[in-house]
Amino acid sequence: MAYSFPDHRWALLVIALASLHSPAFAQAPCQEPAGRFASIEGLVQIRSGELNVWHSAKLADRLCKGDTIRVGELGRAAVVLVNEAVMRLDQNTTMRLIDISGKKEQRSWVELLKGAIQTFIRKPRLLSVNTPYLNGSIEGTEFQVRVAEDRASILVLEGRVLASNSQGNIAVKPGEAAEAQAGEAPTLRTLVKPSDAVQWTLYYPPILTSSAVQGAALLLNVGRQDEAQADIDAALKSDPNAGLAHALRAIIHVVRNEREQALAEADKGVALSDTAATRIAQSYAL
Repeated sequence: MAYSFPDHRWALLVIALASLHSPAFAQAPCQEPAGRFASIEGLVQIRSGELNVWHSAKLADRLCKGDTIRVGELGRAAVVLVNEAVMRLDQNTTMRLIDISGKKEQRSWVELLKGAIQTFIRKPRLLSVNTPYLNGSIEGTEFQVRVAEDRASILVLEGRVLASNSQGNIAVKPGEAAEAQAGEAPTLRTLVKPSDAVQWTLYYPPILTSSAVQGAALLLNVGRQDEAQADIDAALKSDPNAGLAHALRAIIHVVRNEREQALAEADKGVALSDTAATRIAQSYAL
């Protein structure tokens, strides 16, 4: 004979099941705190431990040992770990906090499954980053790790990193990058402008824009300068007198500290279209 739940028991069951997917359930007390979010842009999600349940990340969320962070298309995130490292996560990035220690003498471990992270550590700490093709033992303060479909790379901006896999290891100094494919030892190359590789981490001041260049403005909001520049060029090809396009160009030059170009583009933007947006861009240039 089938058993029928009383109405109040059904209500309790529904509430219990709903709580499994609520932020409160996802944010159970940390046994081992790992860090917190400093900024969230676009779609960013967290998965706790081995659970296969993702929930949207919020600035108030705590990060715990074993948590996995996933950043979607046109998203970015910045995380401050308990070891004082600041990690910026690029779009389409998945990273797991394997073991994060706040003690100077203990090593912390993160696993980058795909995408890119840029890390800054004011006081060098023992930190290792594992990827499918290349692992990095960090002895420095600023570096980037990127994982593509068939390879991984480690770029050092400040400090020193020992890059290794089962085929070999290599020391990486500032301005150098180590790269490895599956089954191959890491190789070293020197970059002429290493800062260009991490331009996705830059902050571009927002200005009010119209639909004509709205796509470019949104791309700049998450650091996608190359894609934004292509949209701006297309807008100017369609309409050479698009003042807002010149204003966005001015913002790019401001961030790159190219002062003369920034002011020239901003002034042109105001001359073509004297609006609040072009004036804001001009003020940044000034």
